[in-house]
Amino acid sequence: MKKQFYLIFFSLIIFCCWKLDASENTNPIIGTWVFQSMATTYYSDPQETDTVDKNDNYSETLIFTADGKFNYKGNSAGETDQGHGSWSVNENQLTTIIGSEKTIGKYTIIDENLTITTQEEETDQYFATKSVVVYQKK
Repeated sequence: MKKQFYLIFFSLIIFCCWKLDASENTNPIIGTWVFQSMATTYYSDPQETDTVDKNDNYSETLIFTADGKFNYKGNSAGETDQGHGSWSVNENQLTTIIGSEKTIGKYTIIDENLTITTQEEETDQYFATKSVVVYQKK
């Protein structure tokens, strides 16, 4: 009876550890995301907003992997861009690093749609901006 108890006990421990490890790797951002739209607000006088929707001239695909890396490939006005970097999340904050460029934004995932919001402060050369980019899970 004692051996059966230990067998059941250790089986439960292994199962719980497996479930904990599996839940750590199920971040909903992991996967392939296809660009849908981007709205950028320029805090100028007067304030302006530019919107870009997915079309033949603008497309992008992001692939986030469980090991903290991501790839991107896209087309903007006939120019192709692709690359890779690393990513991390902390609560609702997404950080991406491509080379020496680090971008931090808020993100949400609702109904297979990833929305990333970034803000840039005003500088001597540029107005402050807020960009909202929407991707759909593939």
